[in-house]
Formats: sequence, C-alpha cells, structure tokens
Amino acid sequence: MDQQKKKQKKEEAMLAAYEFVMQSAGLAFWRKNAQQDSLVLSDSVQDLWGYKADFFEHKLSTLETIIPPPYVARMHRAKEDYQQGKTKDYRCDFPIRAQDGTERWVRSKGLFVDPEKKEEMFGTFLDISEFKEDELRLKNWAYHDFLTGAYTLQYLASAYTFSPDVDCTSCGGLMVNVRDFHRINDVYGYQSGDDLLVVLAVVLGALMPGNKLVRVSADCFLAVFENPTEMQMTRTAEKILKRFSSPIRARDFTMNIEINMGIIISENLDLMNLLKNAEIALAWAKKSHEHYCIMTKELLSTIEKRMNLEDELKKAIGRHEFVMYYQPKVSLREKKPIAAEALIRWIHPEVGMVPPLDFIPLAEETGMIAEIGEFIIWDVIRQTSKWYQEGLDLKISLNLSVKQFNNPKLVDYILDTLEQFQLPPEHLSLELLESVMVTDFTRIKGELERLRSHGCKIELDDFGTGYSAMSYLTRMPIDFLKVDKSYIDYADKEEADRAILESILYMAHRLGFIVVAEGVETKTQLDVLKEFGCDLIQGYYYSRPLPAEEFHRFVTEWKIPED
Repeated sequence: MDQQKKKQKKEEAMLAAYEFVMQSAGLAFWRKNAQQDSLVLSDSVQDLWGYKADFFEHKLSTLETIIPPPYVARMHRAKEDYQQGKTKDYRCDFPIRAQDGTERWVRSKGLFVDPEKKEEMFGTFLDISEFKEDELRLKNWAYHDFLTGAYTLQYLASAYTFSPDVDCTSCGGLMVNVRDFHRINDVYGYQSGDDLLVVLAVVLGALMPGNKLVRVSADCFLAVFENPTEMQMTRTAEKILKRFSSPIRARDFTMNIEINMGIIISENLDLMNLLKNAEIALAWAKKSHEHYCIMTKELLSTIEKRMNLEDELKKAIGRHEFVMYYQPKVSLREKKPIAAEALIRWIHPEVGMVPPLDFIPLAEETGMIAEIGEFIIWDVIRQTSKWYQEGLDLKISLNLSVKQFNNPKLVDYILDTLEQFQLPPEHLSLELLESVMVTDFTRIKGELERLRSHGCKIELDDFGTGYSAMSYLTRMPIDFLKVDKSYIDYADKEEADRAILESILYMAHRLGFIVVAEGVETKTQLDVLKEFGCDLIQGYYYSRPLPAEEFHRFVTEWKIPED
C-alpha cells in the first residue's frame, strides 16, 4: 500500500513538473476524446483565456462553443487529415473568445494516445495572439499603399474577398489613369506629383464609397464593384469626369489634369482577370482618344483579333511572308507604261492575302513599320535594278510613312541600298503624304532635298486631301503630284468635280509638276484626264497591282491601246 501511494505521489509530482514546464513555456495541456465528448485541460488555460479548467465541464463540445463555427469545422478537418495519414501530427490555428470578451488566437498541436485506435488525443495550446497581430500589421503594410492609403496589387491578388452578406454574381472594375503624369513630375517636381496622387485617391474614394480602391501603378487606380450595372459604372465615370473638369488643389499648387478610364463588368469573379481587362479597356480609351471605354464582349473580341494579328505580323517578318506587287503607271503622251507604284502584300500561309489596310496601320502603331519599311526599300531597289539590267527603263515609286522618317538613318539606308544594287537613283521615286511634311518641315525638307540631289524623284501622294497641301507645293522638293482618287471618281459625272480636277491639273503643270491620276477605272474618266492633259494614269482601267513576274510580262507585252 505504501508503494502504491509512493507511486501515485511520484506521478502527481511528474504531472506537476510537466504542468510547470508547460506553463513556463506559455502552453496549456489538453487531452480529449471526440467520440465520448470528453476533455481534460490543465489549469494553465486560465492564464491563456481567463477560464478555469472546470468551466468546460470536461466536455469538448463546451470548448467548441467559444470557437467560431468555421474554425470548429477546420479543427475537425485537421484531425481527419492526421487520422488519414496526410499530416504527421494534428495542428490547427483558430481564434477563441476569452472570458473578458476579447479574441485570442490559439495554436493547437497533438498526437493520438494510441496510434492504432486513433480515438483519444493529447496535445498543447499555445497563445499566438501577438504573432497574429504582427502578421496582421505586416499584411496591413503590404496591402496598403504607403503614399495614398489605397489597397495594393498584393491585396487584390491574395486577400480580396467579396462581402459575405452580398450574393455576388458579377464584379466590375473602373480603372482611372492620370494622362501624362510624368510631365507633372517633370514640371512641378516629384513631391507635388505625390501630393496630387494623395488628393486623387481621396477624391476617388469619396466618389466611389464602399468600393475597394487599389493603386495598381504610379498613376493608376482601380475601383472594384460588386454586382454593378453598366448604367452605374457609366454614371460613376461621368461623376469622375465632372469632378476633374475643375482644377485640383494639392498643397501649394493648383492644376488641371486629364484622365482616362477603362471599365469592365464580368461574371468571372477572378479579380486578376478583371484587372487585365480593365487595363485593356483603359489602353483602348487612350488609343481612341476617349475619356473612358466600356469593355464589351464585342470589343474584347476585336482587341483579341488585333492582338492575334499583331502576333502573326511579328512572325510574318521572320517567315518572309511579304511580297511586293507593282501597279503600272501609263504615260498618255508615250502611250506605254513607264513607271509603277510598289505595293506591299502579306501572303499569310493559312488565310491567304491580308489586306494592307488591316496590317499597315497596325505596323505603324507598333513600330514594326521600321523593319517592314526596310524590307520594302531593299526589295524594290533589288527588283528595279534587275529590270534595269534587263533593259527596262522604269521609274518605281515606293511609299514612305511618318514613322519611317523618324529614323535619322533612313536617307543613308536608301542611298546605300541604291549603291549596293547599282541602280541609278533617278529610277527610284519616293511617295509621301502631306502629313509626313508637316511633322518636321525643316528636317524632312532637308532630307528630301538630299535624296533629290542624288537623283531620286519625290512624289506627293493623295494631293487634295490635306487641309494645307497647297502651301507646301512650292516649298518642298516635289517632282510628281498624284491626284487623289476622290477627284477622279465623279469627274466624268459632276460638273463641279470636273472643274476642280481641271484646275488642279492646270495649276500643277504651271508649277512644273508631272501629274499622276490614281484610281482611274473607266474609259470616260480616262477621256476627261486626256482632255485636261494628265501625264500618267494609274488604276484598274489599265491594270490592278501585279506580282513582279506578271508586271514584267505586262510591260514587255504591252500593246498600244486603241483610242
């Protein structure tokens, strides 16, 4: 009997020592059996939560009453994972309501008493409230922009959830961007730029209360809406426009700013996808010179097609899918083709011929026109040199865009390529629009004069469509004047158009230009142009644009047409 008492005292001493160690480490001990709803807790739970151990009546179900239901379910899932061997032990973090009503966070770890039976478990509780507070503080720093107080992209990517009390079936994004914000920094300084962004965030927050405002870049904010309508988004955009139509005051300066907005409504609750489409809508608003753009399925389809076309265009350059076609220019005096306009064609391996109007503007917008333009210059000079060496005396013209003239090495490239293929420069004519001239008049005039001094010819294309073309006729080094097709179309039908066409040809000849009429399609149009003394005819009446071999055959097999 004495031995039994000694053994019991020894066990009690060991338990007391274990309890002391647990308490010193800030831990509480537990032992539970879920099947029997039994729970044994050490006295140290009072230090953690304020409850005495007997408050729980040795029942696991009583403990679960002070734990939020979602976390009770999480505790059971953690036990099941351990029971099924998915984890090496039982562990779960959850909040608990302390006796004083505050929320405390607990980390619970445990093992089965008998791993074979997997019924009774023992383990420890650790108060991790301070750790959770630190974690929350760090998240708050990571999830809020330090300058404006708006949410960050990190928050949008990992922490945003729609309100649990709202049945959210769609979401909306309204992205706001300050146009030319870098100029504000350049003119007023970075501190003033920061002040403006702070004011902008405050104003946007006030205009869109209840909606999360995210700063997605230096000068761009995104507001997220729940279950929005297009009318709601449009009205919000109009409110924002109205507010920023007045000057904005930021600390020590007042200034006017312009903004663009991209709007998207989606049934897909993926917010990163919402961000991407809002950015696309914003870019489209800028491209279209609109204050805002609402992304629709139709517009998104158009943009996706455009992006696919851009991707295919990049591949086309590497795959050599571009070829040059040549449309003859027939001299009415010599009654034969003496020149041609080189026109690029894209032969796609799957869809066939891609119209130039579908890809040339895109090439200019994306900057790919520089590489395509170099190919055109190289291939046209190569082909013209080949014909020249075969005895064909032809002047071939090619088009130069504004973007190409932005390249300071353009003229050198043209002259070097002429020298490479030993083509006399007078066989090359360069066509340009009036818009090229007005871009940088003095510089471009100098470059054209340099080309002309080497023998190249200069042709003004689409004459009559520009608002100030007349003012450049005597100031630019021009040899050929190409009358726009719009003046040809009705010259054989409308007396007013006929009079304008006659005046253009009379003026051009008085100034010493050779006149080319483009888009000539009928015999009556040709007769009018003959009557007015036009020099060169280009159009479907004589020929459509032809591949190089067909053009060569057209020229060499030419027969004087009957009048």
